[in-house]
Amino acid sequence: MAAGAARLTDRRSGRVPGAEWYDWLWAPFEPGTPMARTMGRLGWLILESTDDAPSDLGTVDVRLAIGLVAWAGAFGTGKVPNELTEDLTRKAHGFGHKRLLSGAFGAYEIRDMLDVVARREPEVARGIAVRALTARVSGWRAALASRLPMPVLTELASRLWSSTSLDADLRDWRTLNERPEKPTVLVFLRNVAGTLGALAGVTLIGIAITRSFGTLIDWWAWGPVEIASLVVGCTLLAVICFVVALLMPADHDLLWVPAVFLLMSGVGVVGAGAPVAFATVAGWLGVVSTAVLSAALVAAIVVLVRWTSHRERALRNPYRALLDRVPTARNHQTVIGRQATGGSARVRPTVRTGG
Repeated sequence: MAAGAARLTDRRSGRVPGAEWYDWLWAPFEPGTPMARTMGRLGWLILESTDDAPSDLGTVDVRLAIGLVAWAGAFGTGKVPNELTEDLTRKAHGFGHKRLLSGAFGAYEIRDMLDVVARREPEVARGIAVRALTARVSGWRAALASRLPMPVLTELASRLWSSTSLDADLRDWRTLNERPEKPTVLVFLRNVAGTLGALAGVTLIGIAITRSFGTLIDWWAWGPVEIASLVVGCTLLAVICFVVALLMPADHDLLWVPAVFLLMSGVGVVGAGAPVAFATVAGWLGVVSTAVLSAALVAAIVVLVRWTSHRERALRNPYRALLDRVPTARNHQTVIGRQATGGSARVRPTVRTGG
């Protein structure tokens, strides 16, 4: 059985001559069908081909192109030329696009500019997007990318304009037809836990500073005077650095100096003040209760943040976003160069997952 499983893995990963295919390629659309194996074999042959891609590929199935371009293989680390960004900006500005934010261009702004240009000069927009993708893909992958429908091409180019990754994995590809619901309840619970944690942190810091000051003036003494002095000293330094940073111009070359000292003093207050705050609260609630409550709050925050992030990550499936730019893409049977109707099975329906 183990040997059979190993042989199956080898065939699917392309290590057995004559049986190479990508089992993941058509899994979201027609899993477990002859068409899935046929398309997986076709995908493997395309990417393993040593021949140059023809210049007249014609129509390419969007699902095939996205699978091979966006998933199979790593993206190059080349940089999109600044001249190309300036060219896109100039074209989009000429067609009425106005920047809402300053600084570096984000993926959404690049996509918006490409869409603006595409509505007026589609071939110019296609040329800009294809040139941007040449910094990330080459060979057959570049040829397939150039044949993507304009909405998909602009979406892919914008996501890879300043990034060398789509922030996606094989699980995202296999689940691109799922439509997870927004984790409303989890978001609410995460926000509540985060707010409670922030309030508890501020309260504990206030207790540590107050009691440390009380120790120095022999009013509410606890522990070594050295710890109290460190807490009070770091607090004063943090206040001074904060005021200095506020008074300095935002573009001042030395603004980093008070910022660094502010960070260091903050770490000092938290590090030295933690035992002071814990001892004070433990004196009110008891050591066991304080430890249990602290551990429970931290655990709740960690679990809720990770769980919510995982659910929100599923909503941002980049492969789903690419296919959604062409809503009819899931319903066509197109390979390369021609369109065909029918298939070996019905297209896999969209699945909603609870949230």
